[in-house]
Amino acid sequence: MNEENQCCDACGVGTGEAKGSSLDRMVRRFWYGLCRWCFLNIWCRHCYRHAMRLLHRLNLHYAPPSMMSPRYGQRDHWCQWCGLRGHTWTHDPNAPLSPND
Repeated sequence: MNEENQCCDACGVGTGEAKGSSLDRMVRRFWYGLCRWCFLNIWCRHCYRHAMRLLHRLNLHYAPPSMMSPRYGQRDHWCQWCGLRGHTWTHDPNAPLSPND
């Protein structure tokens, strides 16, 4: 093998082809701005509260484990929306199966 076969070719680096045209960038910026506006002004202001009420009526809570909880053993959970607290137990897969081992 020679050096040409071993090296990769950087196609379009340093040219306008790789970066895209200015129209593409303007359309992309507009689209991301529109998505951000919809998320902040529609979902965050109006829909989130109703969605959380519905989920809590169905007894579904988003309660991730606390950052201070250990990886294995008893873990604390807290739903930050309604204040539900609870504990779960996670088994350590590397621990012996019986206490006599």
